[in-house]
Amino acid sequence: MGFEYFYGFVDGDANQWQPNLFRNTTQIYPFEGKPGWNLITGMADEAIDYLKRINQTMPGKPFFVKYAPGATHAPHHPTQEWVKKISDMHLFDDGWNKLRERIFENQKRLGVIPADTQLEPWPTDVIKNWDDCSPEEKKLYIKQVEIFAAFAAYNDHEIGRVVQAVEDMGKLDNTLVIYINGDNGTSAEDGPLGTPNEVAFFNGVSVPVADQMKWYDVRGTEQTYNHMSAGWSWAFDTPFTWFKQNASRLGGIRQNMAVSWPAHITDKGALREQFMHVIDVVPTLLEVSGIPAPETVDGIKQAPIEGTSFAYTFDAKNAKAPSRHKTQYFEMMGQWALYREGWLLSTKVNRAPWEAFGAANSDPLNNQVLELYDLNKDFSQSQNIADKFPDKVKSMKQMFIAEARKYQVFPLDASVAGRIVAPRPKITAGRT
Repeated sequence: MGFEYFYGFVDGDANQWQPNLFRNTTQIYPFEGKPGWNLITGMADEAIDYLKRINQTMPGKPFFVKYAPGATHAPHHPTQEWVKKISDMHLFDDGWNKLRERIFENQKRLGVIPADTQLEPWPTDVIKNWDDCSPEEKKLYIKQVEIFAAFAAYNDHEIGRVVQAVEDMGKLDNTLVIYINGDNGTSAEDGPLGTPNEVAFFNGVSVPVADQMKWYDVRGTEQTYNHMSAGWSWAFDTPFTWFKQNASRLGGIRQNMAVSWPAHITDKGALREQFMHVIDVVPTLLEVSGIPAPETVDGIKQAPIEGTSFAYTFDAKNAKAPSRHKTQYFEMMGQWALYREGWLLSTKVNRAPWEAFGAANSDPLNNQVLELYDLNKDFSQSQNIADKFPDKVKSMKQMFIAEARKYQVFPLDASVAGRIVAPRPKITAGRT
């Protein structure tokens, strides 16, 4: 926090009941002897305590907090209080097809997507329709998603406590809050069935529904390392398609973001549709705080900070201004895309996230089917027009190559499991 203090976990897939937790450089175990302790609350408590101490000792000092909880990354570990709240609402009883349709209609009603946005058919070649699931499958899958939703709601509540603490100090009006909620698109690593233990996925094991039912009553507790069915993940990425890891699809790269700065942003509740990328956050913070990017740190010359400030969008008169972030590449495990002023060149999805153990694409740059989308007219990336603009496909591929060279993306590597288990240099290697 503020580059002066650290509290958090140091690995992915963090257990929220018994995390690998550090305060600065010291490992800590606040959960010992405290049944029911959960990091989602623990992190909020720590942030609030830090902010209060700063306010008490140096009330005039500006603060910066990067708050990155484990939710909603797997494992989904909410408290039982939140599981019951969500379960009692029966939000998911009619299944993922209906959920997707409901989300889509709500998005249009709220005006957060264009009225003419197209919703692609349900991908029955990837995930079966809800009505084709057995009663036992439906029971399990509903339990899975209720725990996921409880995790999200629980996390939102705890973040709200942190924001409330800032308001209680009388500082919220001049505090810039950037809230990005998601997991690079909803995660689907554990496939159509989900899992009671995500470690099974990393070992190439898919746990049958009948076996998962043995863990039904303790799902989400410290006895599980759970993840939900990809059917829910597809629904939660509405109106887009595919998942986290699919870097060529908006369902794998597009996230929602809310920005609040009451003393400076007067266009309350308004929508902004300019293209932005997560690398734009730091340039935005530097601009609004008047801090220049450092050229050296501890005598070491720094690489340029990439990205484009989106502070210009805070002004109501710029609500419809052209996007200043013009070009952006995306790549993950051999699937890639290039955004350029409203156009998106993307590779056709050739691997679902749970298909991690087969032979990798040996030439992920060229051994691809390329698709082209005009996002200015096609919000949901549903109308492939590559055949109509072959020259644009060629030129944008060359542009991707140029961006990939510039930002050290090459060589492309489409392997998944092989990459995960490959030995890598570590600063702790050889130490006792």
